[in-house]
Amino acid sequence: KPVKAHIRKDKFLSIEKESLGPALTIGMITITYGAIIAFIPIYGIEQGVENIGLFFTIYALFLMFIRPSAGKMIDKKGFDVFVYSGIIILMLSMIILSQSQNIIIFTVSAALYGIGFGLLESSLLTMAVAYAPEGKIGSVNATFFAFFDGGLGLGSIIAGIIASVTGYGRMYLILIIPLIVAGIFY
Repeated sequence: KPVKAHIRKDKFLSIEKESLGPALTIGMITITYGAIIAFIPIYGIEQGVENIGLFFTIYALFLMFIRPSAGKMIDKKGFDVFVYSGIIILMLSMIILSQSQNIIIFTVSAALYGIGFGLLESSLLTMAVAYAPEGKIGSVNATFFAFFDGGLGLGSIIAGIIASVTGYGRMYLILIIPLIVAGIFY
């Protein structure tokens, strides 16, 4: 028996205004992530680092470690401390990344990025869902991840333009600006 999908005919594209704060914030944050994904391999080669893939391994390990802890901490202390801490940690990661010249410094940046990103994504997604109107959790998640993905795509484009003028190191330093804007949006 076929299942009928419920489609709201009044709106095909739905941006939930209740989740715009967290969505805009994560969109600004993922601009930096888009730059990392797109340009770390090239930056690593430029800096003479052969196994730059270790950056992503360290990032993923710290991200996996922090997410369960972040959930428990958010439940006890609320969102603000972890959002602002996460932004500060990402800024520190980007500063270190901009100065990286060997795999050890790259992995320190990766560890910090994993911690900061884990705190931020856990906090912001939980916030978006916690304030979702009844029956709109799916739309809230869709809004959040649309801005998440938009930041990734926009980040790689913006980063490419910046890097073509400044080089990769300075580009990562300049990308602290979207993090500052994220703190303001929040």
